[in-house]
Amino acid sequence: MGIIRKVFLLHLFLLISCSLSAQYQSIGFGIGAATFEGETSTYEDFAVEEIGRSAYFYYNRWLKDSRWQYSFLATYHQIRGRIQVENFLVSNTLYQSRTRHFNLGAGMRYYLDPKLSHYQPSRGQWAIFGAAYLGLESFYSNTEANRMGAGAAEYMNEDFKLSPYISGELGLRIFINSEWYSEISGGMKYGHNDHWDGIAGPTNIKDYIGFVQLGLGYAF
Repeated sequence: MGIIRKVFLLHLFLLISCSLSAQYQSIGFGIGAATFEGETSTYEDFAVEEIGRSAYFYYNRWLKDSRWQYSFLATYHQIRGRIQVENFLVSNTLYQSRTRHFNLGAGMRYYLDPKLSHYQPSRGQWAIFGAAYLGLESFYSNTEANRMGAGAAEYMNEDFKLSPYISGELGLRIFINSEWYSEISGGMKYGHNDHWDGIAGPTNIKDYIGFVQLGLGYAF
């Protein structure tokens, strides 16, 4: 009987612990669009930027009796860009890049709605949030250089490299019920790196990634 009672008490303790932490954690995922803000989009009037795609997954945990959340984020971007350059250093050349970005980051979220301090959302309730992250970006690029009248194109590949980044995000969370919710957000990511767009060009402009995304989450 002693062993049975101990097992029962252990299960009761675990059940109470799970109940106490219920809905103070959440996971979510989503998809969106991303684009560069670098030489492919700001150098010369004839630069053209193509909108790419992105996907993300995150885990959040509330600070007790607070509107703050710890946030851990994994994101993937796939973006193309192109720029045509002609100056005294480079003949008339069209650069076209294809890049892939993977990143892991950690940061904090803050919600403006004071009702979320004890996590008591109601159906249809919405809350504006802001977030900031630090992390590492792993990126790969394949760039094609077409010199006008030179025949075959040249290809420049860069293997995966690591770069630190900082990012900011502003979004809106809409509660479907106390467990499920949807989010829409947008932001900018800065890596103090001139290779994110696959084109290390003739200026000192560092590259940004701008993004908008739509996702679905579950609180538990």
